[in-house]
Amino acid sequence: MKQKRKDLLNNLSSSFYDLIYNKVVMSDSTITDPELNEMLRMLDKQIEKDFELKVPNSPLIFTKTGFRFWDKKRVKEKVERDHIIEVSDRLNKAKQLVLFRGYDKIKLYNWIEKTLYLVYRLKKQENNYQGLKGEELISKELRKPNKIKYFEEVI
Repeated sequence: MKQKRKDLLNNLSSSFYDLIYNKVVMSDSTITDPELNEMLRMLDKQIEKDFELKVPNSPLIFTKTGFRFWDKKRVKEKVERDHIIEVSDRLNKAKQLVLFRGYDKIKLYNWIEKTLYLVYRLKKQENNYQGLKGEELISKELRKPNKIKYFEEVI
């Protein structure tokens, strides 16, 4: 792993890792899945920002704005950030990686970044495209099937 990537991963908050570790390894029943789900969503936003990910816009956003990738400064439409690989699925696998594979923070966050697959879509007009179906909103040349393959292969 390159040092810059490792530094970016290391600088991310340890809160999510600590919670997931305590839930699955230490059997802390006070930590709930909805809490972990929300923490993973916040971590995803931080990864998107810190790693400067280029998240594609749906075709309707592209048609309206002319921008292929999300940029909140340039796209003024009401949009929704949609996970192609659902947060709940990534959360369940993350728990398994910590519990059965002994993933530490860096290894887990590396996996989380590699399975973060997003699209921005118009809130009202494109809400039939959630989860894996959301990949249909990404133009073929911008799709990343390797993210889905990586998610399915690990463990």
